[in-house]
Amino acid sequence: MLDSHQELDDLTARVVALLAEVEQGPGGRVRADVVMSGIARAAGPRTKDLDHAVLRGHLLDAGRHTPGLRAPRSNPRSHQGNIAS
Repeated sequence: MLDSHQELDDLTARVVALLAEVEQGPGGRVRADVVMSGIARAAGPRTKDLDHAVLRGHLLDAGRHTPGLRAPRSNPRSHQGNIAS
């Protein structure tokens, strides 16, 4: 059903392309797929009881860490809710 939505396909392709550019070659493509698969899994039924701000913070952190992206500059509004290590 989701495959029939061209806008979603285009958005996903752009995100994967951005993630894959972090590392040239096959490694970048693999990391991009790992990040996308992990985000999809992490936002599933096993985490539905988490506060949305807490889940968002964890997803942002994992999404930056996994492909090797650097952390953003400190911004007091960037993470709303405590993130446990």
